[in-house]
Amino acid sequence: MMPIRRLGACRDGGLPHMQFSAEWMGLPWYALAPLVLVLGWISQELSRSAAEAVGLLDHPNPRKIHLRPVPLSGGPGIFGPLALGYLIWLLGGSPGMATSAALALGLGFTAIFMTGLIDDLRGISARKRLLIQAGVATLLWGAGFRIDDIAFGSWTLELSVVSLPLTLFWFMGF
Repeated sequence: MMPIRRLGACRDGGLPHMQFSAEWMGLPWYALAPLVLVLGWISQELSRSAAEAVGLLDHPNPRKIHLRPVPLSGGPGIFGPLALGYLIWLLGGSPGMATSAALALGLGFTAIFMTGLIDDLRGISARKRLLIQAGVATLLWGAGFRIDDIAFGSWTLELSVVSLPLTLFWFMGF
């Protein structure tokens, strides 16, 4: 398999792909998107209702733009369906991605979810959140999710030494 060298693509990490069918319950792997969308909508509504019931709310203050309390339930409501879709995709052989990279992706999004959940429940300093995000982005860069070059038609600009900082900048949303 030729390595793909564009943003969001992954290089073959040298480990074999998992050998499972790329179908789940007769559905092709790309049918996961609508399934996750529907489950996400349902899960988000349930998560929002549960957060309101137990008083897990973000209250307005001078640093916030909302005018009334809002439920702190976005992470769990989105993470659950995404994690389910990810696991189904992973068991389906993670088409187009080496197993090591697929596992790094799962570990990364789980770490970001847990950081957000702990921040909602107890609070985490901005510095710690930034360090966790940088760690996850570096893990993903090491797994092959990186910006190695930028193509302009038939001309390609190799990024080599700036690949890591540019990829971190991209992932961390600066």
